[in-house]
Amino acid sequence: MASSSNMKDTFSDENLPYHVDILLSKKIYNPGDTIHGEIGNGCFRPLPREQKRVMIDETAILWSEDKINCKKPTQPTLNDISRLSTTIAIRANKHERNGNFRGIETGSHKFKFTFQLPKEGLYTSFDLGNCDGRVRYCINASLFEVQCFSYGLLMLKQTLLFPIVCPVDPSECLDALKNSYKRKRVEFKKGRYLDVELSVSKRWLVPGEAIPVQVYIDNRSGKSIKFSHLSIRQHVFCIATHPLKCAKEWFQDTLGVGMDAHKIPNGSKYKYVPNFNVPALIPGFEINGCMTLEYDLKLDVGFDRITMSSDMKHIVCTLT
Repeated sequence: MASSSNMKDTFSDENLPYHVDILLSKKIYNPGDTIHGEIGNGCFRPLPREQKRVMIDETAILWSEDKINCKKPTQPTLNDISRLSTTIAIRANKHERNGNFRGIETGSHKFKFTFQLPKEGLYTSFDLGNCDGRVRYCINASLFEVQCFSYGLLMLKQTLLFPIVCPVDPSECLDALKNSYKRKRVEFKKGRYLDVELSVSKRWLVPGEAIPVQVYIDNRSGKSIKFSHLSIRQHVFCIATHPLKCAKEWFQDTLGVGMDAHKIPNGSKYKYVPNFNVPALIPGFEINGCMTLEYDLKLDVGFDRITMSSDMKHIVCTLT
């Protein structure tokens, strides 16, 4: 049984006499898949003064809807947005609280669990480093101290994040095979100008596929163009209507490629096809009334030989 890395939350404590691992049989799941897992390798040691018994309860939260409780309105975070979204929750096996089960004794134990993911209503896992908008799925395992055969004090809570990938159908995208064309003119003094054109023959692409894109630059600026860089821009847009109406957006560029010419002298035109393949990106999606993920081709053109980590003030034209 394959193990995924665990993520401990605030209830975990290295000094506690309990340790829990959550193991899954697969690393990636699709909607409708059956999850087979195991909560085990637990090390339950007796406490110095008394031996306590614990009960275990595991829950797979596929979406959370905890209500926001605040005395005065505050600007919602993206976590607040997700908590107010539609709920899809699954409760796996709960160990019965009866006379035959008096808790988990000292030692190592393993508990298997199985449940099926919904076939509808899920979205591909998404977690962008600098963005608060996320799509996450997790399994929680909680340990409670037994008190009169009922749940008592929460002793430990372990959380395991696992990814879900939702297949996409290009036939559902009306613009999948349509071409796209953008043109921009930057004007300078004395009638000088710079024309930049970016065209792509189709708009539905998958990771690893070569982007059918063409760049055309007509340089009448009075200077040589020494920099042209093509990348993919991720655009995340999130919206909330409660407790306050709020919208946020984030942008992040992937690694890209430069032009294959040393420079484009003033008074000349240049056309080239960048050798650029789609990186490992998840498909764009839209969670109605909550979050949208889109991708754009981005072309930066400048007069200086710069890197994308240097001062961006040298960029004279950006086309998306």
